[in-house]
Amino acid sequence: MLRLGLSTCYFKEKTPAEWESVKAAGITDIEISMNCPLEEYLEKGEPLAADLTRAGLNIWSIHIPFGRPFDLTDPDPEHFADIEYRYKTLIDAGARWGAKVITTHASTEPFPQDQREARMERGKYLYKMLGDYAAERGMKITVEVLPRTCM
Repeated sequence: MLRLGLSTCYFKEKTPAEWESVKAAGITDIEISMNCPLEEYLEKGEPLAADLTRAGLNIWSIHIPFGRPFDLTDPDPEHFADIEYRYKTLIDAGARWGAKVITTHASTEPFPQDQREARMERGKYLYKMLGDYAAERGMKITVEVLPRTCM
């Protein structure tokens, strides 16, 4: 069976009627994607996931917000002391919503190139730890490769 998917960021109006029309057009899978703070993501995501499910759409993935608060590679441990909490909270939300995939950006940009090695090590450690955490919930973490100066 051919499966077709779209991201919620593609839609200006996120209403039950919109999701029913998406389903009627042959779309089967949706990625929930919002670039906002964690609390807002959860506040908007819960009813959005319910509307998508009621419309018969499969929540295939959620896209972790991007930007400095969600940069797994930033080597400043004080500034990002709660990065693991943010990611685990969103992984748990994705699992509740039925997602099988967590989409991430590998880093923010630009960053000083003399930080690249430290960022790579931090990213490897956190991706492994969070990948294991996601796997325990039946999910996978993916990295969206961007053709710029990201990791």
